[in-house]
Amino acid sequence: TCTMVGNNSFSGGSLQLADAEGPGVELLLFPNPVRDGRVTLRLTGLASEKEVAAVIDVFDGLGQRVHTEQAMAAGGELNHTLDLGTRLGTGMYLVSVTVGSERSMQRLLVD
Repeated sequence: TCTMVGNNSFSGGSLQLADAEGPGVELLLFPNPVRDGRVTLRLTGLASEKEVAAVIDVFDGLGQRVHTEQAMAAGGELNHTLDLGTRLGTGMYLVSVTVGSERSMQRLLVD
């Protein structure tokens, strides 16, 4: 089982998936809110130290996928820059990162 623990503020808060067997996975997005469409994504605490594919999805407030891309995680973490450009209008979005069976989500505010 996993427990969600998080800070729901829009000022770069994080959402953690805490596992009873380990410290958990933490997803950070910054800057948050974003103004120029470039968001740095950092996911730490992954179980696998090997290089593995990560799927990054961005959903709008209606739950529709508005952006998707893949990146590679290695050494138990993922560091990646999303370039969302000007495709997204002002509002709140949900960023979901899936690595193997681990999924983390974080709110993103586009200003």
